[in-house]
Amino acid sequence: MFVKSLPMHRSTVAHFPSQTINPRLIAPCEHKLRGSRDFSLYCKGTTDMSAVDLCIRDSFARTCVAQVIACTPLHAGKSSKGGQNGHPQSLSHWAVQLSQSVLYAEGGGQPTDLGTLTVADGGTPMPVIDVQRALSGTIVHTVANEEPIAVGATVTVELDWDRRLDHMQHHTGQHLLSAVAEILVGAGTLSWEMHPLKDGEAAATSAVSVELDIDQLSSAQVQAIQDRCNDEIRAARAVTSTVVNPTEAEQVAASPLFRGTLPPLDKIQDGLRVLEIDTLDRNPCGGTHLTSLAQIQTLQIVSASRTKGHAVVSFLAGRRAQAALAASLRREARLNTLLGCGAADHEAAVQRLLDQRRDATKALRAASSELAGFLGRQAVSDVPQGGAALIQRQGADLQHLSDIAAAAAEARPDCTLLLTANDGAARSATADVPGMFLVAGPPAAVKAVGPAVSKALSGKGGGRPGRMQGKAAQLQHGPAALQAITDILRDTTDASTLT
Repeated sequence: MFVKSLPMHRSTVAHFPSQTINPRLIAPCEHKLRGSRDFSLYCKGTTDMSAVDLCIRDSFARTCVAQVIACTPLHAGKSSKGGQNGHPQSLSHWAVQLSQSVLYAEGGGQPTDLGTLTVADGGTPMPVIDVQRALSGTIVHTVANEEPIAVGATVTVELDWDRRLDHMQHHTGQHLLSAVAEILVGAGTLSWEMHPLKDGEAAATSAVSVELDIDQLSSAQVQAIQDRCNDEIRAARAVTSTVVNPTEAEQVAASPLFRGTLPPLDKIQDGLRVLEIDTLDRNPCGGTHLTSLAQIQTLQIVSASRTKGHAVVSFLAGRRAQAALAASLRREARLNTLLGCGAADHEAAVQRLLDQRRDATKALRAASSELAGFLGRQAVSDVPQGGAALIQRQGADLQHLSDIAAAAAEARPDCTLLLTANDGAARSATADVPGMFLVAGPPAAVKAVGPAVSKALSGKGGGRPGRMQGKAAQLQHGPAALQAITDILRDTTDASTLT
């Protein structure tokens, strides 16, 4: 998921002091970019208390009991967003509204939680494949089940904890990296992007990216940002959340830890949720977060690039970073065996192999060119004046055929040559043989015989004067194509017009 804005998910979970929470305080925030560094947050919510975000009160809550308030069918193509795990929307998918939930609704750059609903008294767990917040503020769970869930039914809501923890490690990690980047190099955050890790997906390919308001970063700056982030993780700084009124919000904005700008005060009359990393950062945010930087475990920057005039830093944290390290160590062990050396010598060993491959390729190319010259001259050595010859090669490429044709033309410019090449695969005697063909010779002759060659080989081609090349489905008819060329050349009333 991509957010173009100052990251709003930079903090952590906190317990709200009261059970009577206005959903405006906990709704995901929508960021709007006003300028290069001027952002506003607009908190969307409702006074409808039918669904309470327990995950915002306690991001470590994994289960709760709730009542079904509404359950309506979702028809194909009618849902605003599909499920995160590839389930199609159909009549067996239901929009379910609950009295409360531990599942986070997608918003502000943080992907949706997944989980299950289980009806009391031994029901079968039903997958929750998407959670969204409607414009009214109502939280809607997309549930995959053949039958609807009865309104008023009691259900147990279970969170996919591994997915949530992964999101929190990267969400809080992004807040940390954004704060450190601004502290060390004065680079504010313009946008960030996080995608959920899918089954079987390599962790190293799923890094979270942060776009910074700076042209580019040097290697030393990237290393300094990473080192400082991990220093703060080891310091186990607390991450907390508070709800402030407009007056308090202005006081928060005056703090040196505050980054960005406040939303318009008329948008936060019901309060604004502010997330704080102790001594580092304060930022409005509506996402779920860790309660200590130590829970990130580690943060590793995997790349720093430049896109559209801004530096983009990509990083892995927590379990993704651990998975990437484990995969790297497994590759290292395999390479130790394959290369016959330790990790410290891998680069040198690979460079030697590349040098050897380059030299071998060069030698092979020279041998192929020499062979092509021999084959071209031999093919036309006993061809009558203005005649034609056929050369069939297995596994050859177009360059090899071109070299043969060039040698033949140099030796006998009056001859027309048909060259074919297949992939060399074993086939039955009656099977069609696909591949490529090349007709080369006097321009007028090539133009005259081209259609007949294409017809005989079931092929299509084109080219330039004196050369026609293409692909064919029946190269086994090469001799028939040669006969057609010979007949056309012989039947020409004035052979000189084909030279």
